[in-house]
Amino acid sequence: MSAGPSQAQQGFGALPGEHKLEVLQASDISSPSGVASRSPILKLLLASGEERCTALEYRPVRALRGVQAGDTVVLGQEPAVRHGVVLLEQHNVLAVIPGPREQQQQQQQQQ
Repeated sequence: MSAGPSQAQQGFGALPGEHKLEVLQASDISSPSGVASRSPILKLLLASGEERCTALEYRPVRALRGVQAGDTVVLGQEPAVRHGVVLLEQHNVLAVIPGPREQQQQQQQQQ
């Protein structure tokens, strides 16, 4: 991993390297009234240790459907950064690793 997510807070450019970031919060901002939208737009609060950054779904990213706090998102291929916000597209989200809560649910379902 190269520079951390705090680099996103510098304003404009791209986030170089590959980053594993924990999802602290995920919310759909497509509908302020709270009504579910056909095309959700996710806003993520991500963290890597002490560093935090905000990411927005710039274009739909299938891998982010169902993402929740505690999951880990692996970012790469230099997502764009505008006004300190990481803009996510399909090719920037390399993987979503389920958090411990989901792993426990999967184990219970297998039993």
